[in-house]
Amino acid sequence: MSEQKPNGSCKRAYIYARVSEDQQAEQHKALDQQEYDTRQYCEDRGLSVAEVFRDAGFSGSDRSRPGLVRMLLLANSDDQPVDVIVASDLTRVARDLESSIVLKGQLERAGVELQFVHQTP
Repeated sequence: MSEQKPNGSCKRAYIYARVSEDQQAEQHKALDQQEYDTRQYCEDRGLSVAEVFRDAGFSGSDRSRPGLVRMLLLANSDDQPVDVIVASDLTRVARDLESSIVLKGQLERAGVELQFVHQTP
Protein backbone atom coordinates (compact mmCIF):
# COMPACT_ATOMS: atom_id res chain seq x y z
CA MET A 1 0.00 0.00 0.00
CA SER A 2 1.56 3.28 -1.12
CA GLU A 3 0.56 6.61 0.39
CA GLN A 4 0.41 9.25 -2.29
CA LYS A 5 -0.39 12.92 -2.61
CA PRO A 6 -3.38 13.93 -4.76
CA ASN A 7 -0.94 14.64 -7.63
CA GLY A 8 0.24 11.01 -7.51
CA SER A 9 3.68 11.61 -6.02
CA CYS A 10 4.85 9.69 -2.93
CA LYS A 11 4.40 11.31 0.43
CA ARG A 12 7.62 12.45 2.08
CA ALA A 13 8.36 11.60 5.70
CA TYR A 14 10.60 12.60 8.55
CA ILE A 15 11.63 9.90 11.00
CA TYR A 16 12.02 10.75 14.68
CA ALA A 17 13.84 8.56 17.23
CA ARG A 18 14.57 9.28 20.89
CA VAL A 19 16.06 7.50 23.89
CA SER A 20 16.57 8.74 27.42
CA GLU A 21 18.78 6.03 28.95
CA ASP A 22 22.24 6.87 30.23
CA GLN A 23 23.98 3.78 28.86
CA GLN A 24 25.74 4.99 25.68
CA ALA A 25 25.98 1.58 23.97
CA GLU A 26 22.36 0.78 24.77
CA GLN A 27 21.26 4.22 23.54
CA HIS A 28 22.91 3.65 20.20
CA LYS A 29 21.30 0.22 19.75
CA ALA A 30 17.87 1.53 20.76
CA LEU A 31 18.13 4.49 18.38
CA ASP A 32 19.29 2.22 15.56
CA GLN A 33 16.38 -0.16 16.21
CA GLN A 34 13.86 2.70 16.20
CA GLU A 35 15.29 4.01 12.94
CA TYR A 36 15.24 0.54 11.39
CA ASP A 37 11.61 -0.06 12.44
CA THR A 38 10.43 3.33 11.18
CA ARG A 39 12.30 2.96 7.88
CA GLN A 40 10.60 -0.43 7.37
CA TYR A 41 7.24 1.15 8.18
CA CYS A 42 7.87 3.90 5.62
CA GLU A 43 9.06 1.44 2.99
CA ASP A 44 6.00 -0.78 3.50
CA ARG A 45 3.73 2.24 2.94
CA GLY A 46 5.62 3.80 0.06
CA LEU A 47 6.71 6.83 2.08
CA SER A 48 9.91 8.52 0.95
CA VAL A 49 12.19 9.28 3.92
CA ALA A 50 13.42 12.87 3.65
CA GLU A 51 15.45 13.02 6.87
CA VAL A 52 16.01 11.27 10.20
CA PHE A 53 16.08 13.18 13.49
CA ARG A 54 17.54 11.57 16.62
CA ASP A 55 17.70 12.70 20.23
CA ALA A 56 19.82 10.66 22.65
CA GLY A 57 19.74 11.22 26.40
CA PHE A 58 16.65 13.44 26.49
CA SER A 59 13.44 12.92 28.43
CA GLY A 60 10.21 12.71 26.47
CA SER A 61 8.86 15.55 28.59
CA ASP A 62 11.69 17.87 27.48
CA ARG A 63 10.16 20.03 24.73
CA SER A 64 13.51 21.60 23.84
CA ARG A 65 15.16 18.45 22.45
CA PRO A 66 17.43 19.61 19.59
CA GLY A 67 16.33 17.00 17.05
CA LEU A 68 12.64 17.49 17.82
CA VAL A 69 12.87 21.29 17.70
CA ARG A 70 14.72 21.26 14.36
CA MET A 71 12.30 18.71 12.87
CA LEU A 72 9.26 20.74 13.93
CA LEU A 73 10.73 23.97 12.57
CA LEU A 74 11.31 22.32 9.21
CA ALA A 75 7.94 20.54 9.17
CA ASN A 76 6.15 23.82 9.89
CA SER A 77 8.06 25.84 7.29
CA ASP A 78 6.19 27.50 4.44
CA ASP A 79 7.43 25.09 1.78
CA GLN A 80 6.13 22.10 3.82
CA PRO A 81 8.94 19.69 2.99
CA VAL A 82 7.13 16.63 4.42
CA ASP A 83 3.66 15.17 4.68
CA VAL A 84 4.22 12.71 7.54
CA ILE A 85 6.33 12.35 10.68
CA VAL A 86 6.88 8.74 11.73
CA ALA A 87 8.09 7.59 15.15
CA SER A 88 8.30 4.19 16.79
CA ASP A 89 5.50 5.10 19.22
CA LEU A 90 3.93 8.12 20.88
CA THR A 91 6.24 7.96 23.91
CA ARG A 92 9.24 8.68 21.66
CA VAL A 93 7.68 12.04 20.72
CA ALA A 94 5.89 13.09 23.92
CA ARG A 95 5.59 11.64 27.39
CA ASP A 96 2.59 13.57 28.68
CA LEU A 97 -0.89 14.20 27.32
CA GLU A 98 -0.53 17.98 27.15
CA SER A 99 2.65 17.80 25.05
CA SER A 100 1.17 15.24 22.68
CA ILE A 101 -2.01 17.29 22.15
CA VAL A 102 -0.04 20.50 21.51
CA LEU A 103 2.33 18.73 19.11
CA LYS A 104 -0.46 16.98 17.21
CA GLY A 105 -2.39 20.24 16.84
CA GLN A 106 0.69 22.10 15.64
CA LEU A 107 1.38 19.45 13.00
CA GLU A 108 -2.26 19.24 11.87
CA ARG A 109 -2.32 23.02 11.29
CA ALA A 110 0.80 22.60 9.14
CA GLY A 111 -0.83 19.75 7.19
CA VAL A 112 1.57 17.12 8.55
CA GLU A 113 0.37 13.73 9.78
CA LEU A 114 1.86 12.00 12.81
CA GLN A 115 2.11 8.21 12.44
CA PHE A 116 3.50 5.51 14.71
CA VAL A 117 4.94 2.07 14.00
CA HIS A 118 3.55 0.75 17.29
CA GLN A 119 0.23 2.04 18.56
CA THR A 120 0.11 2.55 22.31
CA PRO A 121 -3.16 2.09 24.18
